[in-house]
Amino acid sequence: MGDNSKIRALIWESLLSADLNYRYFSRLGRRFQAQDRWAKIFMAFASSTVVSGWALWGAQGFDWIWKSVSGFAAVVSLALPIVNPADSLKKARAASVGWFAVKRDYELLWSHVDELPANEARASYERISEKEVHLVELEDSLGKNKSIARQCEDELRKSRGF
Repeated sequence: MGDNSKIRALIWESLLSADLNYRYFSRLGRRFQAQDRWAKIFMAFASSTVVSGWALWGAQGFDWIWKSVSGFAAVVSLALPIVNPADSLKKARAASVGWFAVKRDYELLWSHVDELPANEARASYERISEKEVHLVELEDSLGKNKSIARQCEDELRKSRGF
C-alpha cells in the first residue's frame, strides 16, 4: 500500500502543477495578446497622426503633438522586434495547449488511480510526464511573471477547495 500511496501523491501533485501551469500560460497568453493588439493599434494611430500632422498640426502651437507621437512611434517600432509580443503570444499559447493536454491526462489517470496496480499507475505517470519536457523549454523562453503566477495560485486554491 505504501508504494501505491506514493504514486498517488505524485500524480496528485503533478495534476495540480499541470493545472497551475495551464492557468498561468493561458493568462500570460492573454496578456501578450493584449500587448500585441495595443502595439498594433498604436502604430496604426501614430502612422495616421503623423500623416495628418503634416497638414493639420503644422500650425504654430500644435506641431509638438505630432512630433511627440511620431517620436514615440519610432521608439515603439524599434522596440517591437526586440520585445516581440507576437512571438511570446505564440509560445504562451503553445505552452497553454500543451499544459491543458497534460492536465487532462493527469485528471484521467487520477480518476482511476485507486483501481490501478502501483506499477501501472507509475508507467502511466511516466508517459504523461515525458510530455512536460518540451513545455519546460517553452517556459524558459518566456520568463516568469510573479503577479500572474500569484493570481493563478490563488485561483487554483479556490477551485480545488484549499
